[in-house]
Amino acid sequence: MKLHIFILCLLISAYTHIQSQTSYSYDKSGNCNGRKTISLRSSIKPGSDKIVEIFTDDIFSNIKIYPNPTKGLLKIGIEDYNFTSSIDIAIYDLKGTLLIKDKISSSTIDLDLRSYSNGIYILVLKKEEQISEWKILKTN
Repeated sequence: MKLHIFILCLLISAYTHIQSQTSYSYDKSGNCNGRKTISLRSSIKPGSDKIVEIFTDDIFSNIKIYPNPTKGLLKIGIEDYNFTSSIDIAIYDLKGTLLIKDKISSSTIDLDLRSYSNGIYILVLKKEEQISEWKILKTN
């Protein structure tokens, strides 16, 4: 019986991986004035090689940003959000140049990055005064 439970646990861990990262912000005096926790849950569907990553941070409880890295078409899905307030979305390059600016008005949005060169981009989601930032990797 223990062997069966052990094998079941191994199979589940092969399909799901959860990772969490917490970062803190400090004022000029060294006092902690903020904490941001991001959790990542990756899963591979049986019979598929596609990884779906579900992120959780202090602003959004369930957000999917996929595929990341992307070859150009990036999808953003926000589950369990009622959209009573608008969500602004922006993509910046590492120089700080604004490349894309839009509003999310439904639970999913598609962003086309195919015309941009390969590299790292910053996705910024803003809900009211709260800001959530994500790194996006564009490849061929």
